[in-house]
Amino acid sequence: ILSGFVVTANQKGLQLNHTVVSDVPEVVVSDPGRIRQILINLIGNAIKFTEAGKVEVTVALANDRHFIKEEDPELHRS
Repeated sequence: ILSGFVVTANQKGLQLNHTVVSDVPEVVVSDPGRIRQILINLIGNAIKFTEAGKVEVTVALANDRHFIKEEDPELHRS
């Protein structure tokens, strides 16, 4: 999924990073279409609304559930 956004991120001068935390299993039982759509929307919006810097996507477990976090440094500025 991320590879589809590399060109768009590069055109905006953004760095696109991802991390999958080591405790996330290789196989996850879920609706792949829904997960794909969530990731596409999340990453697409992060790139769209980030003007400079980087977009980081992290996949981790939270309370025995999977957690996908997108971090946009622009949103954390004072």
